[in-house]
Parts: sequence; C-alpha cells; structure tokens
Amino acid sequence: HSLAELLFTKANDAKTSLERKKLLLETDKICKSLIRKRNFTAHPFHTAIKSKLLLISDYIENEETYAIEKEIKETESLISSAIQQFPDEPHIIEAESNFNRLLNNEPQALVLLEKAFDINKNSPYLSKRLASIYESQDNLEKAISTIKMTLNTNAGDKDLNFKLALLLIR
Repeated sequence: HSLAELLFTKANDAKTSLERKKLLLETDKICKSLIRKRNFTAHPFHTAIKSKLLLISDYIENEETYAIEKEIKETESLISSAIQQFPDEPHIIEAESNFNRLLNNEPQALVLLEKAFDINKNSPYLSKRLASIYESQDNLEKAISTIKMTLNTNAGDKDLNFKLALLLIR
C-alpha cells in the first residue's frame, strides 16, 4: 500500500498528463491486487478511489469524453464495494464526498457528461450520474427525462427504475 501511495503522490506532482496517467494506472494495479487479497483495511480502497478521482479530474480538464464514462463507472463500483466492506470508515466517506463534489460542482464535468450521454444514451451509469447532477440543481424535469431516455432501451434496469421512482416521488 505504501508503494501505491508513493506512486499516487508522484502522479499528483507529475508535469504531464501522460506521466500522471501512467503513474495512476500503476497505483490502480497495486490497489486492485491488495483488494483482491481480501485485505482487512480500507487503505487500498481509499488510495484507489483517490487515484480514480485524480484521473477523472484530468479527463475533465483535458475534455476527454471518450474515457470518462468508464472511469465514473469504475469509481462508483469501487466506492460501493468499499462502503459495503467498511461502512464507517471516514476516509471512504470522504472519498465518496470528493467524488460527488467533483462531478456535481465542476461545470466542465456536467458538459462532458452531457456530451458522453448524447453519444451513448443507453448507459445506465451516465444516465444516473447526469440525473443526479440535474436533481442537485433542482432540475427534476431534466433528471426524469434523462432516466426515461435510457429506460427506453434498458427497461429492466432496476437501479434506473428505482432512481426514476425516487425522482417522481420528489
């Protein structure tokens, strides 16, 4: 885990985007290996999430829409797994908060998510994330229509149907 943290720190200080991505991929690889070994600590999860957030931030800054969906999906999955295993771990809760703040408060993130959603309206991950941002902006109409567009092709998606139900209740 210490090596993963060292690589993350180097990535954070990297001068170029390419160097940062390389270091973040190495960090992610180490963390995934530790997580697979059923480590009894939340540290590898926390480092992996921080790594993903830095990568997403880099994608937003460089307007790289092609990869953002995959990273958002992986980050949400990682956070979900971490919370299931370590529900009261403050570092994981903070990382989830940082993830939500990054996507909800970054205007460029919204633009990139909208572009990615226009390209792939079938993605439940993009749809839920975009709808959540619209919901946080009190734009329920847009949130509902976003979910409905994806449900037109993925009618059986339980998470999307649940999200739609919550939006309709509001």
